[in-house]
Amino acid sequence: MERPIDIHIEKLKTRLIKMCSLVDDQVDKAIEEIVSGKNTVVNEIEIADRRVDKFDLKIDRIIHRIIALNQPVAVDLRLLLSAMKININLERIGDLAVNISRTADELKLQDKILSNIKFEKIAGEIKHMLKLAFDSFINNDTDLAKNLFVHEENLDRLVDFSQNKLVEIMKEDPAIIDEAMKINSILEELERIGDHATNIGKEVYFIVSSKSLKHLDSDDINSLDDI
Repeated sequence: MERPIDIHIEKLKTRLIKMCSLVDDQVDKAIEEIVSGKNTVVNEIEIADRRVDKFDLKIDRIIHRIIALNQPVAVDLRLLLSAMKININLERIGDLAVNISRTADELKLQDKILSNIKFEKIAGEIKHMLKLAFDSFINNDTDLAKNLFVHEENLDRLVDFSQNKLVEIMKEDPAIIDEAMKINSILEELERIGDHATNIGKEVYFIVSSKSLKHLDSDDINSLDDI
């Protein structure tokens, strides 16, 4: 039999899934702007971000209302507490996409730089991590959530390599230091998006298992018992 709280929780999940779709599209467009060099999507991403901010406020209100009126316990309470954190991470991903797009709008020599760093692989990792995070939430899939840790480590390695290459590029051609620094800023913000995706996976794992993945590395995660 359906409980009154189930209707509100389903509404909450639906809004979070819509928010996932919005921020995923923001990140895709920001990355495409960098690769293509076509500075035509900043306004679109900013408009989408205003929608994300509205979702953020609505979701926050829904969560507080459910807690106030239903006094949830066990898995319901875990879902609501984690939903708060997932909401925060999604909103921050949207903000980072806006920042990336604004920086990309200023780039002029990215082709010369991007061809010397592993930007395509970094972009691929980010897109895959977001898909893992969102799919893990939609399907309550702890395996997908745990898999994020491996990809986060790979992303960190790719970013480290690319940042070291940027230093070499700047030493060889001081004329492009300003451009290279902008690319470095974008790399740092993409890395943060990966961190937020992993944070979402941690919350999914907590919802399903009641176990926290805080302060664990990929080796610790892989040694966890299956649920």
